[in-house]
Amino acid sequence: MSNKPGYGACTRFSGVLFLALGMAAAAWADPAEPEQMRGVIKQQGGKWVAEETWISRLAPETRRNLLLAAPRARTLPPGTRLSFTPPTPPAAFDWRNVSNSSYLTSVKNQVGSTCVAYANTASLESCVLREMEPRLLRVLQQGGEIDLSEHALVSCNSGYPGSVDKFLMNTGLPTEACYPFSASAGQCATACSGWQGKTYRFVNHDYYKHLKIDEVKALLVQFGPLVTGINVPADFFTYKGGVYSTTLKTNQGFHEVLLVGYDDSNKCFIVKNSWGTNWGENGYFRIAYSEFESGDRGGTVDFGTLIDAYYGLVASIPVALKTADGHYLTVVNGGGLGGPGAGPNAVALHSDATREGAWETFQMEWSDPAHFALKTANGNYVTAINGGGMGGPSSAASPIHTDAVKLGAWEKLFLEYNTVTHRAALRTPNGQYLTAVNGGGFGGPNNVPIHTDAKRAGPWEMFTLEVLK
Repeated sequence: MSNKPGYGACTRFSGVLFLALGMAAAAWADPAEPEQMRGVIKQQGGKWVAEETWISRLAPETRRNLLLAAPRARTLPPGTRLSFTPPTPPAAFDWRNVSNSSYLTSVKNQVGSTCVAYANTASLESCVLREMEPRLLRVLQQGGEIDLSEHALVSCNSGYPGSVDKFLMNTGLPTEACYPFSASAGQCATACSGWQGKTYRFVNHDYYKHLKIDEVKALLVQFGPLVTGINVPADFFTYKGGVYSTTLKTNQGFHEVLLVGYDDSNKCFIVKNSWGTNWGENGYFRIAYSEFESGDRGGTVDFGTLIDAYYGLVASIPVALKTADGHYLTVVNGGGLGGPGAGPNAVALHSDATREGAWETFQMEWSDPAHFALKTANGNYVTAINGGGMGGPSSAASPIHTDAVKLGAWEKLFLEYNTVTHRAALRTPNGQYLTAVNGGGFGGPNNVPIHTDAKRAGPWEMFTLEVLK
């Protein structure tokens, strides 16, 4: 997006700021004068607290380096009205507390002028928390939180920052552990091996300009936290708490943030920032509706003039499935079992491996809140149909095979995860369970060790999900 109307020109800090207050003008050389600023806020009827912060203590040029000179350029024009008829939004809403659950990750501290990466990554992390099946989410979190790599969005994306939306939909982000910002700046080659197959990505993206406040609230409730921006006046650096409204009329630069809630009683939006938890209200700020409404009237802040709404999730997670006797499920060749499409080896699926290798590694591709698919090493999908054992060439007699090249109804499995035993059962579309017994291939003492005719989950239907790094 170019420097759109409504954001105003991003100007350099002039050194001396004059405020007309209906009295003798007050002037100071730097915004890090909270005592003077508190008087101005009181005179103007403001409802926020100004204090010295770690941001306001920085040198002016260092502060400006946290911001962008202008909103990022885009390839597509924004929409000006919602694509759906919005219901009446509630009087207050906050994604930090929806039915006693938070759908936001922790506040980060951005590296340099990377606010675009941090705001958009925070949006994707929230989408994972909202849309991924909770039981699998517990497996993935492994005692921590979902933390995705902002560095990948910057360094592995040649069109950054303008192509952020396309990258988040077409490629996606690996975890922070795969590519932390402590790695060599700008060196995507230092990301973990095969990171493109270990990503989370969006399905949908809507981009808007100049929505009304009630439309923004409805969009927020319907689709999750929204990426938006703010022109930053110098007094914003000293924000400690309360409902922010600017006292100054010059901008230091442009900043992308994540809109997470609103409160009609205080006439404000609630926003997640990327300046650490030692700034603002534990890393968040509240901003008056009046700073939003100023957009079409040439206001200083113009909060929320441009908005990105992302929704829908695809997650590609490498896992191994360990059976009750300690063997691993193996899928090879991309063929059926025993029939014409079985491939060079007639047994494409078996359970006699004693350690994980390439053919024991699946991409768990999460396609919606309820279902996932298992993608094999050669890019085919595991299909489980009809609830039968295996023994003949027809699909009815061989319900599990690996020759599907696209995701259909019979490739979608449902996860049942036991949080006590930390073992999972895989249920097929017709309600049967995947069974893997005896650690053998096909044709041994128990002729059909892998089948889908179990009506309930017993020991041989429960797998250990080993999430691979």
